[in-house]
Amino acid sequence: MKTLIFTFGLFLLFIIANAQQNANIALKQFKCGTTEYMQQLTAENPSMEINKQNLEKFTKNWIKNNPNGSKATITIPVVIHIVYNTTAENISDTRITEQINALNRDYAGLNTASMQAFSTTLKANTGLQFCLAQRDPNGNATTGIERRQTTVTSFSYTNDPVKHYSTGGLDAWDPTKYMNIWVCNLGTSLCGYAQFPVATSVITNGGVNSTFGVVIHYAYFGVTGTTAPLTKGCTTTHEIGHCFNLYHIWGDVGDTYLNNCAGSDQCTDTPNQAMSTSMAQTSTTYTGAKYDGCTYSYPGIMYVNFMDYTGDQEWACFTPNQTARIQACFASGGPLYSLTTSTACTPPTTACGTPTGLTASSITTTSAALGWTAVTGATSYNIQYRVVGAATWTSATSTTNSLSVSGLTAATNYEFQVQTVCASGTGAFSASATFTTLSATSTCGLPTGLTATSITSASATLGWTAVTGATSYNIQYRVVGAATWTSATSTTNSLVVSGLTAATNYEFQVQTVCTSGTSAFSASATFATLSVTTTCTDIYESNNSLIYAKLISVNTNITASISSATDVDYFKFSNTIYQPNIQITLTNLPADYKLELYSIYGILLGYSNNAGTLSEKITFN
Repeated sequence: MKTLIFTFGLFLLFIIANAQQNANIALKQFKCGTTEYMQQLTAENPSMEINKQNLEKFTKNWIKNNPNGSKATITIPVVIHIVYNTTAENISDTRITEQINALNRDYAGLNTASMQAFSTTLKANTGLQFCLAQRDPNGNATTGIERRQTTVTSFSYTNDPVKHYSTGGLDAWDPTKYMNIWVCNLGTSLCGYAQFPVATSVITNGGVNSTFGVVIHYAYFGVTGTTAPLTKGCTTTHEIGHCFNLYHIWGDVGDTYLNNCAGSDQCTDTPNQAMSTSMAQTSTTYTGAKYDGCTYSYPGIMYVNFMDYTGDQEWACFTPNQTARIQACFASGGPLYSLTTSTACTPPTTACGTPTGLTASSITTTSAALGWTAVTGATSYNIQYRVVGAATWTSATSTTNSLSVSGLTAATNYEFQVQTVCASGTGAFSASATFTTLSATSTCGLPTGLTATSITSASATLGWTAVTGATSYNIQYRVVGAATWTSATSTTNSLVVSGLTAATNYEFQVQTVCTSGTSAFSASATFATLSVTTTCTDIYESNNSLIYAKLISVNTNITASISSATDVDYFKFSNTIYQPNIQITLTNLPADYKLELYSIYGILLGYSNNAGTLSEKITFN
């Protein structure tokens, strides 16, 4: 993908690029890496900022239109990916169960940590519950836990290595149906990190990437054997809160440990807070840490909130407004709505399913290939077939969802049925499907629908409609008007031909080969090979960096070339208050381009990202 970027100010900058910058962000010494992780993803994928803004607009509209929130209970299927290097990191099933119980406690508003000076009306039931998945993405039974021993001794959030098998981790299960939680060694300075429900590609109300979920340090996951003071499972509660569009309570502005009252967590019922709270708060009197530069009055900063940094001994609540933001994610049109319809918490049925989709293909005078849709849990299949109306069946078995039968009678109607065999027993026979064998004197059908695709200067893919009963095809092609043909054969209804002459008209014909003989050759279809591509010159080169951007005129067309898939070209042009309206059109595209318009200050003003070689256009008034 090539990208066109415009920067707007005293002049506009027009960039063609396809490279993405990889931001390496130093990890600070605090327990949640979500803010830095999301900054890194946004730097690599600027569209995430647009998604974030769209999601915020959707969230506020939903809260406005649903002042009483949602009363429905939503159960979220969870898959736990345990990635361990040492035995100590391979945590037990007991700790996993403890963690699921802790999530259900915290998100139901049942955490018994004291609210101290805060009103219990600020402690809400979010309506969310969690369960370990009972069926995997293929529909098979699962415990919702998978494990892998890795050679990686410690993971970080840079490039998400724990989320990919190829880099020592485990791949995510479909995030539209499962909440993915990775548990691993995150080193000495990080307890976990999460991704907000905003994808890298533009989605109206936000959405999720294939790696959506949370990563938790093994030492703080569950209860038994966890490292003090994070011993109640609340670290995972905090991180999943980010997945549900909750910000840190101080608003993630500036340094985590410096006073800054400019941040907002977008919740009206949490006090404005200058910075994180990272120590125990056990007294209802002023201690010097209970108030900060934003909140001066009793009862002070909401250190009991799960989205602060206090810890398991103090964490106690999500507020009603935080609950509304969470519920908006799962509303119709919200980024996590698909999780509400997931069946992953329902165990697969033990009944043996009935086969469907019965078909017969490769039919000849004496044989046919019978097929059907595979049934989950099947160990084999019983098949019975007969002449339509006959009193008895011929029986057979298959360990796959197909069977070739032979010894049939020509020009005869047959029916067949299929029964599934499972470990738990057998299902019922399916309804019958029918087919007719070919006549011994039947003619071989003439190919139709001849087409040529994927045409280059030296090759093309020839295709035609498959003919029933065909065993192969004879193909002949030549330059239009030539005296002789070039011949070839194919066992499918397509053929790739090469060694052609550029910018030349060709014709081709196809003949069907059947067991009973061959058809006539079809009528000819024609195609023309492409001209040989010549090397383009570009008067604007070299313009491969910002400081060498080439100035172009407005209200005119320019022609430039891209020399390779990694070429980066910059263009700039001036505008004034008398020329405030901008329209940029990119045409005659040989490849897939993306067009972007930026201000001189790096603010994304607009973009165009049509698929393939469609023209790109930005209008900015």
